[in-house]
Amino acid sequence: MNYAPLLEPIYQFLHCRTPQAWIDEARKPENLTLLLTDHLVCELKAAQTATWLIRKYVADKPSGEAILAWLKPYEDFIFREHPD
Repeated sequence: MNYAPLLEPIYQFLHCRTPQAWIDEARKPENLTLLLTDHLVCELKAAQTATWLIRKYVADKPSGEAILAWLKPYEDFIFREHPD
């Protein structure tokens, strides 16, 4: 299958392609933990933004607190004082 037409809008948005050297480095098994942790940080930022919007415009106080509790384990993992 030719993926070029599907990827073209992404390439236009990003203005450059990911260098093959970066892809080769990221694919190494010893970098998997780092890659997944970085992805977790990005997903957590998105979840925090969504939570902020929900708490500001939709949720009552008890519901907002429950939503914050959902994120706490991930925040604790990312922002712990002594990561291993």
